[in-house]
Formats: sequence, C-alpha cells, structure tokens
Amino acid sequence: MNEVGSPTGDLHPISSRPCWAYQKNQADGQKRHVFLRGKKTRHFCPPLILALYKKGVMVFPSLFNKHEDNEVLEYIARNEKALKKDFNIKLTTLEKTLEIISEGVKEAKKQKIKSVEYIWNMAGYINTCSFDLAVAGEALMFEKDPWKRRYFSRMAAVNIYEASLDLPNMAGKEYRMEVLKLPEGKQFLDALGAKIKKIGKFKSDHAFWLKDIRLCCSAHRDQQLSEQLRIVFEIEPTKVLKIMAEFDNLLNELGLIIQSGLELLPKKSYV
Repeated sequence: MNEVGSPTGDLHPISSRPCWAYQKNQADGQKRHVFLRGKKTRHFCPPLILALYKKGVMVFPSLFNKHEDNEVLEYIARNEKALKKDFNIKLTTLEKTLEIISEGVKEAKKQKIKSVEYIWNMAGYINTCSFDLAVAGEALMFEKDPWKRRYFSRMAAVNIYEASLDLPNMAGKEYRMEVLKLPEGKQFLDALGAKIKKIGKFKSDHAFWLKDIRLCCSAHRDQQLSEQLRIVFEIEPTKVLKIMAEFDNLLNELGLIIQSGLELLPKKSYV
C-alpha cells in the first residue's frame, strides 16, 4: 500500500511513507503533527494486547522467572557501596594491565619470537575476558529493570561460553611446542595444563545451559520468538552472577600461571 496516511506508515528505508502523524498537504514543507490540528492520533495495537493493557495487566513482568537467590540479592543490598568501590578498582586495574599487555604483544610480534607472542597473547585474552565480565557483572548486579538484567546475563553467558572453548584451544599443540623452547617451559606447561583442565571441567558442567543461551538469543538469534523469550523469561540473573564469579576465579588462577610464564621470557622481550 503506497498511500500517504496509512495507520503505521512504512519502515522500508527507501519507499517509506508518512503515517497519520503527518499532514498530506504541507505548504511550508515542514512536518506538522496531528495534535496541532486538534485530531487524535491513531495507533495500531493487537486487540488482545490492547484489552490486557486496558485492564492494567503488565504482560512481560509477570512472565519473568522470579526464583532468584535471595541470599545473593540481600548480600548485594547490604554491601552495595563496597561492591561498587571494588568494581571501580578492578576495572581501573584491568584497563591499565591491558595497556601493558597490548604493548607486550606488539613487541613480541616485532621480535618474531613465537613463544613470547603466545604467552603475551594468552595473557591479553584472559585480561579482556575478565574485563568484559567485570563490566557485565557490575551492570547486572546493580540494575533493577528485569529485561536489562537478563540482557546483561545473556551477554555474560556468551563471553563465558566462548572463553571456555577458546582457552583450551589456545593452549594446544603449537602453543606447547613453542613454550617448551623456553627455560623451565615444561614446568610452566604442567602448571598451565592443570588450570586448563579445571576450565574444561567448568565447560562440561555448564556448557549445555550456556550454549542454549548463546544460540537462542545472544550471539545467534533463533528465528522463533518463543525460543528467544523462553531464554529471557527463564534465565536467573543471580545464577548467572554465581557462574560469572566461578569463571572469573578460574581466569584469575590462570592469569597467575601466565604471569609466571612471562618471567621465563628473555629479558630483551619485555616492554
């Protein structure tokens, strides 16, 4: 329908046409809203939704899963000021650390020493993952809006799922062969392997749930609305917070091992 004055207009970027909110004839070339002419604006709304709205029924809030961990919520409420301070310190530290690691990666590439590059690169991956989780965690912890809380929960789930897959792959055969060339490289790899194994266990414990979130309405969107909303309405933000804390602890443990690996590098490779 290509006529001016249809109920909703047209969202097509090229063949768009004005809706009833604008006059058909505009002598001055300016858009004038209907209310300036004393006419009522008409809106499209499905009859069922309109009927529920008139009865004062809020559709979405009643569908959200309300089975959250009250102990977690109470802990956040009691310690909000201290937690916000801790987040501020952590985010500042992660940002400064990332600047150093970024320079380390550049220098490693410049020197063309693979073992150096691999260790710096994994350090950077761990740092950026922890950085993203801290940002999502802070937003999730203090947000009140139910949809926003579940949005941050979904983003965190995607980050965790991808990292639980990537980190074991990053410490694969080529990585090990190069790091073995460093003094005490074997001892470092043994310690690294123990932490990677813990991440593997974490993945097996949580992969199905995290992957479901990722595929339905995060990194990928299911074309069926019912599947998207199933995730949104069923997800428990406090459960996500606990899983985020668990995975961040694993990242911290792995980060300490990587830091010991940086001490094995030739002095000239430091930034």
